[in-house]
Amino acid sequence: MKPVIDQRWKDHVLENPADKGKKPRLKFRNDIVKELWDAESAAVRAEVEARREEGFSDDEMTDEDDDGVEGGEDLDVEEGRRRAKACAYQR
Repeated sequence: MKPVIDQRWKDHVLENPADKGKKPRLKFRNDIVKELWDAESAAVRAEVEARREEGFSDDEMTDEDDDGVEGGEDLDVEEGRRRAKACAYQR
């Protein structure tokens, strides 16, 4: 979606130079994301929802998740915090 949003923002700013600030861009981006989401089929929406739920599972974190990286336990804790925060934003 990013390339579509970026191009539409560039086009918008050319037509509305006063909207070049960050705050209008965020609202603009969110409006485009909503528009694109609303245009998706029910099948795509269901798949996205399933993958979103799958990606934020509490029991997903195991000792095997560190991929052999030294300090993997710290990465697991940090990753768990990141996922919990992202999930809270999406609810």
